[in-house]
This record gives sequence, C-alpha cells and structure tokens, in this order.
Amino acid sequence: MKITVAAEPFDSTEARRLVAALDAHLASRYSPDQRFGQNLKAEHIGPGLGTFLIARLDGMAVGCGALKRLDETTVERVLPRRSCSR
Repeated sequence: MKITVAAEPFDSTEARRLVAALDAHLASRYSPDQRFGQNLKAEHIGPGLGTFLIARLDGMAVGCGALKRLDETTVERVLPRRSCSR
C-alpha cells in the first residue's frame, strides 16, 4: 500500500468528487451554509492564500483537505473525516 498526499487543483475532477461526497454526508447534519464545498472557493486557497490537498491510496483519491490562510499568523485547516471522502 502506498499513501501519498499532494497539493492538487480545487476544481479538478477528483476534488469535486471528494467534496461532493463530503457534502452529501454532511447534508444530514448541517445546513448548507455549514458545508465544505459551498463555502470553500478556489479563490480562498489560491496562491499565497492556501492549498487544497488530495490523499491517494495506491493512486486512488480517498481523502482531501485544505489549508486556508486567515491572516498573517493564522491558518485554518479544513479536513473531512475519512468516512466522508470515499
């Protein structure tokens, strides 16, 4: 088993699939304004502001997350639970 984590475009096919799976899972627990995909935009994690990460297991995308710069000294991590990412 090989696990990798790398920065990838937020608007990639794999990213959209993983975020959609997370939001579908969160729909039963949270209102739309509290869900990952609707609130995190590509411009929030553009160059110098953050990054979007995809975890792969043997090349298959199995998880994702983001680091988002809030100010000069604070970074927010946005990570779904593993069960939401498949």
